[in-house]
Amino acid sequence: MQVRHPDRQIPLFRTGFFEALNPGHELVRAARRIDWKGLHRSLLPCYSTIGRSGKPTRLMAGLHFLKLRFGCSDAAAVEELHENVYWQYFCGLTSFQKGPILEASALVRFRKRLGEKKLKELGETFAGAWEGLLPPEKKPAPRFRTLPSFLRKRNAPL
Repeated sequence: MQVRHPDRQIPLFRTGFFEALNPGHELVRAARRIDWKGLHRSLLPCYSTIGRSGKPTRLMAGLHFLKLRFGCSDAAAVEELHENVYWQYFCGLTSFQKGPILEASALVRFRKRLGEKKLKELGETFAGAWEGLLPPEKKPAPRFRTLPSFLRKRNAPL
């Protein structure tokens, strides 16, 4: 099964993601750090040249990583992909897709096709891209140094 490349042409009446998404969002920043072409080349030997073309490798690899990152099932990951704009951008879609993109069983077939060794390499690739993206944990500043007057009891110590 060959791998299909997504269309590079932007539809005339659809708004592209680059106009609507927050460029500081962690998924947008992570998507920019990953070498998607290199990832495609490394996964190409897992696909056959005969038969119906497969889903784009960025879609399948990205969804697999998001599933692991957010700890959800295949079905929940596919549902989130259908609803979440940032997940769609991370997986290589250029505009919001309303209809069905893929089924949960596609992730099972993707994992079987790659095998354990390639899945481990894929995980290391994504982990390397994710390092340094998250801001350091900040301790939230207290809202009030003391209780506001309307919450204090009369003549009670602070």
